[in-house]
Amino acid sequence: MSWVNEHRINTGQSSIAIDGKVLKGAKASASSSALHMVTAYDTESGLVFNAKSGASKKSELKLVQELLTCLDLKSELLTFDALHCQTQTLDYIVKEGGDCILQVKGNQPKLYESVQVQFADYIEKYPDAECYTQDDNGHGRVEKRITF
Repeated sequence: MSWVNEHRINTGQSSIAIDGKVLKGAKASASSSALHMVTAYDTESGLVFNAKSGASKKSELKLVQELLTCLDLKSELLTFDALHCQTQTLDYIVKEGGDCILQVKGNQPKLYESVQVQFADYIEKYPDAECYTQDDNGHGRVEKRITF
């Protein structure tokens, strides 16, 4: 995430990371499911601006959309995981004057292909353009991240 912080410093934008986590040990009873939390975290100060809880991972989209309405997004840079490549979420951020950095994965093939096409001319014109590549082995899979 150092490139996000470099961008934030160069543009004067603060950076807010939106992320959901399952709190595996947090259960009301043995028969209930674990608590799911979504937070808006200021990467500069280390503060959690807001948090919402839900019954399961399935509620994360709705929780994030609710959480965004509680934040002043003007001139903010938000980061999300691939789950939040949703028109309704992104339209709201743009309408409120924010910017965002998203992950796009192959499990959304039309979106992934559209992004590839959008950047094809740029990549061809500037083959030595700065990009950040990260390879990870985690969560039982091999991940490769490329950022332009």
